[in-house]
Amino acid sequence: MKSQKSKASKSRPSEEARVARLYRNVHQDKRIYRRWMAGAEATVSTGGGGIVALTTLANAAVINATPDFASVSALYTTYRCQAIRVAVFPLLTAPVYNGAAIQTQPPVIAVFPWVSNTVPTTFAQALDVTGLKLISGYKQGVVMTSYQGDPDAHLWTGTGSAIGSNEQFGISCIGTNVASTAGSGVWRVIPMYLVEFRMVG
Repeated sequence: MKSQKSKASKSRPSEEARVARLYRNVHQDKRIYRRWMAGAEATVSTGGGGIVALTTLANAAVINATPDFASVSALYTTYRCQAIRVAVFPLLTAPVYNGAAIQTQPPVIAVFPWVSNTVPTTFAQALDVTGLKLISGYKQGVVMTSYQGDPDAHLWTGTGSAIGSNEQFGISCIGTNVASTAGSGVWRVIPMYLVEFRMVG
């Protein structure tokens, strides 16, 4: 008899695939509208000690970070963010000077998703997160996450309000304890938010 692979042995679909399937699954209710919205660019930088500090991009930022949120939300009564996609681009292209020595090792940044407003605050904590990516400060990359792992994030919010703390999920970046030049930019990050709007009443 031919051996059959168990369901457990099959690889799980990537977060990108799950988000793509979520996006393709267009809701038939005409009162609901779904689209990707570009967020405000940000810079991941080192602090005064030359360490890459924690930088967090949460779904709650969509109400202020996306330029066209106000015009679209005016047509609906509630909304929720279903996914976040963050593209990172390096600002460092060569070893950087750190005091009296050349920092030949590029900064290593942990980029990780989180849910339920529970954000790791240290590099060591970030290493335990499912979906973690370690990316060189000299390289570009893309990280995605969605609300699938957080039931509270499925809740709808009035279009005049920000998403509550208990319903938040997002993507964060944090560096190792290896210092580079203090106060220097390491990455430029560009977030995209998959937002669903709904008309109630």
